[in-house]
Amino acid sequence: MVFKTLSEVSIKRKRMAEKETLYLTEFKHNVENQDIIKGLVILNELPEMLPDTRLKVLAVLQDSPESYYLLLLSEFFALKTDDLSQHPELVELTKENLRKRPEQANWFPSKTACTLLLQLLDEIEDEAKMADLILTLGEIEAIDAVNPLSEYLYSGSWILTKNSIHSLGQIGTKHAVLHLISRLGSDEKIDICILEALAKTGKQRAYKALTDYLGSPNASSRTRAKELLVDLGKLALPFLYENLTRSDPDILIHTLNVLGSIGDDQAAKPIRQFLVKSSGNANVRFAAYEALGYIKMPGGSFVLATGLEDEDIGVRTASAKAIDRNFDMILDQGIRNMLRAQDEASRELIKIFIDAEALKVVSALTDHPFFKKNALEYLEKHAHREIKQQFLPYLKEHLGENHPALQDLMVETEKPASKLTIWAVDDSRMILRMYRSMLHDLGYDSVNFEFPKQLCERIQSERPHIIFTDLNMPKITGIELAKFVRKTHSQEDLPIIMATTQTENEDHIEAVKAGINMIIKKPFTKKLLQESIDKVS
Repeated sequence: MVFKTLSEVSIKRKRMAEKETLYLTEFKHNVENQDIIKGLVILNELPEMLPDTRLKVLAVLQDSPESYYLLLLSEFFALKTDDLSQHPELVELTKENLRKRPEQANWFPSKTACTLLLQLLDEIEDEAKMADLILTLGEIEAIDAVNPLSEYLYSGSWILTKNSIHSLGQIGTKHAVLHLISRLGSDEKIDICILEALAKTGKQRAYKALTDYLGSPNASSRTRAKELLVDLGKLALPFLYENLTRSDPDILIHTLNVLGSIGDDQAAKPIRQFLVKSSGNANVRFAAYEALGYIKMPGGSFVLATGLEDEDIGVRTASAKAIDRNFDMILDQGIRNMLRAQDEASRELIKIFIDAEALKVVSALTDHPFFKKNALEYLEKHAHREIKQQFLPYLKEHLGENHPALQDLMVETEKPASKLTIWAVDDSRMILRMYRSMLHDLGYDSVNFEFPKQLCERIQSERPHIIFTDLNMPKITGIELAKFVRKTHSQEDLPIIMATTQTENEDHIEAVKAGINMIIKKPFTKKLLQESIDKVS
């Protein structure tokens, strides 16, 4: 009886050994033939194998072609998503490979990959590898990783913070967006990174956050938010319209700037309605009319003519340009009615249209005797050279090549040397036109720059006597411009005056630290420009 039992045990062991050998032989054959289905059968038997056999099977799997290895495991984990604990060896093998090559996670079911990557994040301490794992969680859009990823927003490490922002933006769920929004406001560099991530999410809550950020006290990140909103175009319009109901003048100005830069004709009606309600802030009114200068209005052009009677010269000039953009028979007749008095106010109106470079208006009104006489007189005797060059072809077309006034206009006359050369930089072309006209009237030579980068390049070989700069400009803010200039020119050597609509004290403090000599508020007048020039000269 005992001998029989021992014999049975021996037979059983022999059969088990044969079975274990068969597992290994069969799996090698599966790998050789790239057989996924039979390979899955063997992997499913791993828990039943002896430890030594499991290790040998795993070694064969590890040495198999990558394409087979990844496809086999992806199919296996797809079947075992909720039961990973039953296959610890496979889990560890996969984690080890993910540690070396996180991008392999794209092969696996998102839930499985997320679980394994998060386990690795808890286990490793190498910052570079952690950063790669965080990025991979975003690439696979691991929804279950949102809360763990949000903790890295406050890691204190720039690379981990940046990558967590990027990944949360890629995941883009409601909670991911909310985590990003809640991190805004403490650091300029982080804020810009978050704003860029929010703009890519396609989520309305993210777009709302971008428009809300227009009220930020930080010039650089606020400017970046404006650029991103312009890039979003029509997608941002509903939230920008909502901003027009706000009372903060800074937010209103930035919102109107963005609407003008987008240039969508749908924005005409909300801006027109905003103007009808009026604003006590001249800078806000200026921004509204300036925006309309880039938009075609389907109707309601009467509001543009109202701007010609504004108390502020800047608003009147912006209104003139908007009228030129939307010029029609109704506006034509309205302007002619305003010229009936043929008084000083009428002459000032003609000057405004010319300084605004309202080419359509000037061309249309050359048949008006009073307008023609005063326009030619202003162009010949008072207008800046650049304005003369802008209008000369149009006046030739309407008055004829041999008209005496045109012949006089084409004659270059020598003028007294300028007292100072002044550079002005502003991303608003309308503001630059005002600088050109006012500084010309004051007897100064001026050079205008629409982009700060142009000034930064030119100042390396030339030097003006004074620089006027805006604060909020794309790519390079007025504060950043001042820091650049101060690398080579002291405040005494080259005064910088900042003209801004911004009321935030934080911006003003940063401007002074950057080397700004003086801050003046828009809207400026010739008198204010002269007073500021006198103070810094």
